[in-house]
Amino acid sequence: MLDLLQDARYTTPMDPAAIRRLRAHLNVNQSAFAALLGVSRISVSNWENGKQRPMRPYLMMLRELADKTYGPLIASGE
Repeated sequence: MLDLLQDARYTTPMDPAAIRRLRAHLNVNQSAFAALLGVSRISVSNWENGKQRPMRPYLMMLRELADKTYGPLIASGE
């Protein structure tokens, strides 16, 4: 687990559009996506609108979910 915490993929911020693309790829609304991650729908909305960034544990879950569903997330600049 420590290796994951130090992995740059799990510590660099995610582009709000990448989070939106992941949710769209999974074909779920914000409420269902929030339930999947164990956060509120408002948190997902804030992430997608760039008002907040996911905290590290959620960032790790988002990256792992993306890796398992369609490959590494593409954030701006990557």
